[in-house]
Amino acid sequence: IENLIIENNWSHNGGGISFFLVDGPVLSDIVVRDNQSTFHGGGIFIYVSNVVMSDVVVTGNRNWGNPNYWNVGNGGGIMSVASGVDITNLTLTDNIGKTMGGGIFHMGNSLINEHSFPGFTLNGGLISGNQGYYGGGFSFYDGADPVLNDVEISSNYGENAGGGVHMDGATPVFNNCLIKDNGSPEGGGVFAYGNSYPIIENSIIKDNVCDSEGAGVYYKNATGGVIRNSLVQGNYSDLYSGGVSVQGAEVHIINSTIAGNEADTDGGVANWGGGITHITNSIAWGNSDLDGTSSLTVWDGEMNLYYSNTDESDWDGDQNLNVDPLFIDVS
Repeated sequence: IENLIIENNWSHNGGGISFFLVDGPVLSDIVVRDNQSTFHGGGIFIYVSNVVMSDVVVTGNRNWGNPNYWNVGNGGGIMSVASGVDITNLTLTDNIGKTMGGGIFHMGNSLINEHSFPGFTLNGGLISGNQGYYGGGFSFYDGADPVLNDVEISSNYGENAGGGVHMDGATPVFNNCLIKDNGSPEGGGVFAYGNSYPIIENSIIKDNVCDSEGAGVYYKNATGGVIRNSLVQGNYSDLYSGGVSVQGAEVHIINSTIAGNEADTDGGVANWGGGITHITNSIAWGNSDLDGTSSLTVWDGEMNLYYSNTDESDWDGDQNLNVDPLFIDVS
């Protein structure tokens, strides 16, 4: 399917396109816009199928859901369940999902393995201006292990949790991604819950906001996660944890910088709820709350700092430093 505009349609599932128990459709140079669905997939619905897409625009679609059924209304732009989805160059903007995934909802992995499809792979894309209850940009659920490379996730809003990305029981990988200007009450940039273990590498998480907890990244009783070779900067929480909030999870922050984040309480990295945070070869500097410098906070649980630099006192063991890193403004 190529060189088409699919617009102003309506269905229960897949307002624009529905793939149901199919193996091998290929879409290229497609615009899916201004479609609506009652149940799932305002723009595109993919169920137990393998689909390849390239140069696709999905914009202005809406999933209305059904107030009588909480578990419908997923994927304002795209919904994928038990499917292999391989996308290159996706523009996904201004979609609305009633429940999970204003932009994209993806659950599980492919049940059709003839072509050894991955669960979900996105190479290159803009995910912006989408709205959902759980996950403004993305919601990954129940065994999903997507891989995102070179993706901008910006200006999305999650009404409950996960402005940019929401996950519950998922293990996504983000590589060279920009997660910025998203908002939600909890987890303005990224929200990880339950049996989730996100790996964030070579990425930037900046200028996200939240009303309650974890403006940059919030691990809420998740299994844990890794932040490696990444920057968490300039995020702001009205209440708690501007940069990274670790609640009941085990998180590794490696070769990364946590800087310039703000909150009323705990500006930088906060460990609580029995969490364990390991920080190695990293910088935690210039974060603040209403009491002043607030880069590293341990309410309970455990925080370990190795070979790192922080403006907090009492972290001078394990070859740590307390030396101005001399950041420069490259804007």
